[in-house]
Amino acid sequence: MAALGRWGFFMRAGLLAACLLLVLAVLAPVGFQLSGPAGVFAAGLSALLCLAGGVLSLVVCPFFRGPYGALYGMLVGMALRTGLPLVVGVAIHLTRPALASAGLIYFLLACYLASLAVETLLAVAEAQRQAPGTESR
Repeated sequence: MAALGRWGFFMRAGLLAACLLLVLAVLAPVGFQLSGPAGVFAAGLSALLCLAGGVLSLVVCPFFRGPYGALYGMLVGMALRTGLPLVVGVAIHLTRPALASAGLIYFLLACYLASLAVETLLAVAEAQRQAPGTESR
């Protein structure tokens, strides 16, 4: 896990994108079986929304430094990671009935769970790297 803490932005974003691509590979056939092409589009849109929130979180969090920087970074990161997919997903759900009936919210929850797991892993690795007295073990 120590190696993850040394990864740069593009490696972290790539890991998140790869994870969401794997989730999409599972969700797209399910979406097609349930709703046809609209289900595949809903699954893809859900993965894209979660990726956008996750990448924004990865961009903003490193700017928080100082004694409370980790706390503020986690709060802002969580707001971006959760808020963007949730707000945009609910807005699309309410304004596009075809995507709502295709299961957009359910796909969004599945993608969010996967992105949360990856981003938590990355955040813990980064926190371990920055913690004083935790040289490579």
